[in-house]
Amino acid sequence: MTVHLVTVGLSLRNKLHAWLEKEAAKREHNSPAVPSAPDLKLVPLGDTGVQDFLRAALTPGSPESELLRAAAAEFRVHDWPSNLSAELTTLARHADENAAEPPEKVRAGADDIVVLIASDTPGALRAALWDAVALTDGDLSRIRYLHEPDQGSEEARGQVLIVRVPGMDVGSGEGFRLAMRQLGTLARHLIERLAGPEQDYVFHLTGGYKAAGFYWLGIAEGMLGLARADGGKKREVRSVRAVVIHELSHDFIDIPVRPLSPRMVAVELRPTDKDGVFRLPPHRSRLLEGYAYVEEPEGHWRTTPFGEGLRTLLPSRES
Repeated sequence: MTVHLVTVGLSLRNKLHAWLEKEAAKREHNSPAVPSAPDLKLVPLGDTGVQDFLRAALTPGSPESELLRAAAAEFRVHDWPSNLSAELTTLARHADENAAEPPEKVRAGADDIVVLIASDTPGALRAALWDAVALTDGDLSRIRYLHEPDQGSEEARGQVLIVRVPGMDVGSGEGFRLAMRQLGTLARHLIERLAGPEQDYVFHLTGGYKAAGFYWLGIAEGMLGLARADGGKKREVRSVRAVVIHELSHDFIDIPVRPLSPRMVAVELRPTDKDGVFRLPPHRSRLLEGYAYVEEPEGHWRTTPFGEGLRTLLPSRES
């Protein structure tokens, strides 16, 4: 099974209305007025409005789920091309890497998991919802919303997960510390519950906040370390790959990912307080200094956002 981790941006919102206008013009000159883009018309605005709608719309038999189904039909989700969003494009390219261009349409595989990583903002959550509807061809039973990254315990094979990650939309170090903790928690939850051990992971970094891609690489490196068999035990991860598509190209660019040894991380990331300040001096090797932890002006050592992500992905018995 392949687990696709896809960062979500706003390209769908920006392209959808133009596509609907083009399709209406194709059908007839006197076609009805083109409806407003669905992420603006259907899903409520406001920080909690989108979250509440997602929960309700993905509950079978709810009025919101019927509203979403009707909107999916109205907006012809079945016909949406894969170039309508960065998220659909990268998944389409993965479906056929040898073709001159990505397949015209893309659907989530029945044996795979697609994880749509959205910042805790109305725009990103709305875009993630419509990406998920397109990837499942309107089958809402295959979509799950994770309000917290460690939510749910059932295997998610064949499903599209919308995961809210607070902190990914901010430019402050403290915000990204929170985001990295959430991303590490999500990765650990996938390994232990939602996907299970020995799965293949592909990090799609084309969509979403560009800065978040660098932080995702930290998680990819930690996960690749888990792909190394340890003493004949079952590997927690089978393989890890990180890819991006340049806006002027249709092909994947593979991003180098180095493996971070879980043992090294456990040794170097000393126990900390709630603010990430080390309770003990750094280990003498200091192999992760400047990456997972730094010395602050006050003279103490503290984890970086990368270190926070590694700590939740690779929890140490010392902590």
